[in-house]
Amino acid sequence: KEGLSLGQVGPHLYLHREKTDLLEWAQGDFRPLSNAAVWKNSANALFVPAPDADAVAILDAGKAVRIRGDAITPFELPLADAIARGVPGVGLRLRDGTIAIGTRSQGVFLFDSAWQPTGRLNETAGLEDEHIHGLFEDREQTLWAMTDSGISRIERASPFTLFDRTRGIGHDSFNAIVRHRDTLFAASAEGVFKLVPGSAPAGTHPHFERIPYGTETFWALADHPAGPIG
Repeated sequence: KEGLSLGQVGPHLYLHREKTDLLEWAQGDFRPLSNAAVWKNSANALFVPAPDADAVAILDAGKAVRIRGDAITPFELPLADAIARGVPGVGLRLRDGTIAIGTRSQGVFLFDSAWQPTGRLNETAGLEDEHIHGLFEDREQTLWAMTDSGISRIERASPFTLFDRTRGIGHDSFNAIVRHRDTLFAASAEGVFKLVPGSAPAGTHPHFERIPYGTETFWALADHPAGPIG
């Protein structure tokens, strides 16, 4: 049975026939657009809106091409290996120019209009599930993700970050925070923690890690040239 990948990007409707070719809808029928080897070597294709082309097609093994009219050119997709491992399933261009790619096992990857990674939405970031079936942006520019475990509403422009068990902190009370050499340290009933910055390319988020000082309760912290004193 022939596998088909259908994708609409703006006024363009594309049809990829598994390991065969690419067609585009025109004048009431699908017309051949390309039968290059890249289509013959791919079983699946995800068509994503792009600011500098009619579309970008993400294929098997992290390969991608840029589609401009009848011209098909290679496109170097950032984080291609991570996206390929997650198996891309849905793409959406948001109103602020952000490009969102939802995968079947790695959550959502976010890129700016120049295709630079700007973030990743996964269970660590608060998603109920990392298997993304669909993406939707509402009129308030809030992103909604349909997953295997329900629907997650994502406020990307939220002015605050909640550090909880998903970010390395439990439910114990925290008593003090101090900055030492551009790193934040926090004192709690479970010990001392330091803030580890996130990395958009690596898909990690800011989180706290416990410092191996023991698990005693720390009530205060003070900065010192040799390190925080608690």
